[in-house]
Parts: sequence; structure tokens; C-alpha cells
Amino acid sequence: MHVHLLDFLVCPDCLPRQEHFRLKTGAVREDDDILSGQLECPRCSHTHSIHQGMAVVLPQDAQTTAAQLRYETSAAVGSYLWSHYSDIVGEEMACDAYGAWASKLGGVAGPALDVGCAMGRITFELAAEAGFAVGVDFSRSFTRMARELRKTGRLESSIVVEGKITRPFTVELPERLRTGVAEFIVGDAMALPFSSDAFPAVSSLNLLDKVCRPEDHVRELCRVAAGEGCRVLVADPFSWAEEICPPGDWLGGVEEGDFAGRGLDNLKRLLEEEEFEFSDTSPVWWTIRNHENHFERIRSWTVAAQR
Repeated sequence: MHVHLLDFLVCPDCLPRQEHFRLKTGAVREDDDILSGQLECPRCSHTHSIHQGMAVVLPQDAQTTAAQLRYETSAAVGSYLWSHYSDIVGEEMACDAYGAWASKLGGVAGPALDVGCAMGRITFELAAEAGFAVGVDFSRSFTRMARELRKTGRLESSIVVEGKITRPFTVELPERLRTGVAEFIVGDAMALPFSSDAFPAVSSLNLLDKVCRPEDHVRELCRVAAGEGCRVLVADPFSWAEEICPPGDWLGGVEEGDFAGRGLDNLKRLLEEEEFEFSDTSPVWWTIRNHENHFERIRSWTVAAQR
């Protein structure tokens, strides 16, 4: 974990209080990286581990659901790695959505935050643009792979051809994505372990319909976003599912309740309440590859806003 994160990491269990961690004695450091150690909250005394450079900063009551477990499988790792980097690798049917999203984040200032970073493409784009970016994801597998790609600039994995047959899939980061500092940690999108007003640029791509309390996620994005001038990019297909959260907690797709109507309208209303103005609202098509003959094409409405 990059030592700079200590400047704005706070205890997720003490939110909304801003309790900054202290690094316990005995931590192992190498230059600007903390390789192992314990982060301790001075108020509640909860500790969070740093192991092989990866910090896990989850609330004590965080639970891994069956829906989240799928993101720890090798098949999911391959699918998302392909989605993030297939355009760089030059794959047939390559997904160019991440380039499109990155273009909406040009000129941002750092530090920047990418929530639900998965394999880290937008985090790397933000780091190259802003100098320093943090990616946070609930999946340990995704975070571990993103950190390996950051460390070596190269990641060897595999993707499914058919059934149990796989083929190699290797990503090499282009030089432009090796500039700046990108760091990745494990965290909860509904209780972000960061101080308020910490980030001049914040993104959340295709995560809103994958968390059990989507309103809390939007509120957290706005909390950690800096003041006037801060830029936020949120994209989602609004594919609400009862196995993730009950319809009463959806931000759209229902006919009654506080969030009756369409998800896009409700998302924009929440952002307006937090004093954001919109510079762009448009769809971006992206692709998930499940195997050689099965590609899912998804339309995510993308909202770019500035406070």
C-alpha cells in the first residue's frame, strides 16, 4: 500500500466521524510502499491488515454474499480482465468502452478515486491523467490482479474458450498507463474508508446495481468528492436484481416509493441534491466476454457532473 494513502484513509466503522488510522509498530516498508502491517483506529481499536502490499479496509460487519462470490472465480477474473483490456490487447470483438469513459475524465486533478475498480483500467487512466489514483473494490481477486499489473506492467491470465477449455490472455500496460501512481485496496462502496472531500475526481462504473444499498453508495461518492470543481463520473445499466437487494432499495425500476421511475432520473436527482451540475449524459456500450461464443453487450447510461 502506498504510504500516501495514510493521508486520507479513515475507519469505515466510525463513519461519519473522520478517524484516521495509525500504522502500528512493526510494519514493513520498502520506499513508498507498506508491504505488511496493521492499520488501527484510535477510537474503536479495530484493525485492518496489509498483506503483500494489499490493504483490506472493510467494515467489521461486511459480509460476502453469494452474488459477490462469483467475482472471486477464475472465470470472472478472465471476463473482466478481457473487458478492461481487450482493446489494448487487440482482441476480436474488443470492448472500447473504457477508452470512451476515460475520455470523459480528461483534465482531472488528483488524487482521484475509482470505486468498483475491478481490474483497474480506469484507475490507471486516472493515475496517468491526475498523477495519483486509488482503485477500491470488494473483490480480493480483482484487487490482487490489479496490483500485480501495476507492479510489473504485465499480467498473464486465461480466458474461457468453451467449458473447461481456456487459452492464455496476457495484458501489457502501454507506457502511457504506467505514468503516475495507481494504488488498489479492498473496501466497501457503501462505507468508503476515505476522509470527506478527499478526491477532486471520483468514478463509479457499473457498480450501482451491484451493491445492496445503492443510495448509500451514491451518498458515499458525494461525501468523499471534494468541494467546488470536483468531477464525478457514474455509469450504470440499472440492471436491478432481487438477489442483490430488495426492490424497495433499488434506485429505480419500481412504480412506487422514493425512487419510483427510472434509475437514470433518480441518480441525477441525488447528484443534484449534492450540488452537482451535469456536463454530459449519454449511453456507453460495453462488452463482457463469457466464452468464445458468448458475449454480453450492455448499455450503461453515463453521467458526467461537476460540483
